[in-house]
Amino acid sequence: ARAALLQEGQARLGDSNARLQGDLEQARQELAAGQARIAALEAEAGRFFTSRSYRLTAPLRRMRAVLRGRE
Repeated sequence: ARAALLQEGQARLGDSNARLQGDLEQARQELAAGQARIAALEAEAGRFFTSRSYRLTAPLRRMRAVLRGRE
C-alpha cells in the first residue's frame, strides 16, 4: 500500500513537472516574441528620429514647445 502511494505521488509530481515545463517553455517563447517586438520598434524609432523630415521640422517643434510653455 505504501509503495502504491509513493508511486502515485511520483506520478503526480511527474505530471506537475511536465505541466510546469510546458508553462516555462511558453513563457520563454512569449518573452522572445516580446523582445523581438521591442527590437523592431526601437529600430523603427531610430529610423524616424534620424529621418530628414524629422530633422527639418525640429525648429517648428521647438517653437511650439516654447509657445505652449508661455500659455
